[in-house]
Amino acid sequence: MYKEVAPRVQQELDDIVQQTIDAGKKARLMACEHKLGKHVGEDIPGKIEKATSMQNACLQMQEIANRIAVKDANMGFPKTAGSRCTMNDRVSEPGECDYLNCYTTDDKFKKAIAALKKRNDKCYDAWRPPWIARPTPVPRSQRSHRCSSCLLGWRHRQRPNRRFRRQLHLLLRQLRQLRLLRQLCASCASCASGAQHEGRFHSCGLCYHGRLSSRKSKSC
Repeated sequence: MYKEVAPRVQQELDDIVQQTIDAGKKARLMACEHKLGKHVGEDIPGKIEKATSMQNACLQMQEIANRIAVKDANMGFPKTAGSRCTMNDRVSEPGECDYLNCYTTDDKFKKAIAALKKRNDKCYDAWRPPWIARPTPVPRSQRSHRCSSCLLGWRHRQRPNRRFRRQLHLLLRQLRQLRLLRQLCASCASCASGAQHEGRFHSCGLCYHGRLSSRKSKSC
């Protein structure tokens, strides 16, 4: 069974690798897929997935063949025209292929995959809205106002929408309340002793379920 399937697997992998190498040479000029699906482009993710999945299948098949092979048995398989299998006539008859060539050490194939992945990343970056583009740190000396994005230390290329700004300011407000709450609870005798008051006021009545309380006890 292996001797019958291996030549076809090798031939198919040879064709896919050659197509991937040719695509890698022109990766910079390949058309990207439209973000709304209006056109598929040149299907860069499909080319990457097809090449890597075929290579993984080749490695799995070779591993299975090595496990089930008998020491004295002929592990080789017939060589077809144009096949790029591994040949050294150690475990096969003269003129036959010894092992499948899965292109794990082929530099041209590796560079082609890297070029396609780089182009695919640029296509996804083009889809990204300007206000969530990759942020760049801003030095403190260049922060001119107390915007939420600037307080977090990031530069925004476009002003965020109102909902996004409202959420950021609400988060900062909660953080300030939590900081004040910790300062007040630090002076509470029960908190200082490590006691927990679930569902009730502290003995000094300053905090309740993580929120500041206007109710104060006479003991404070």
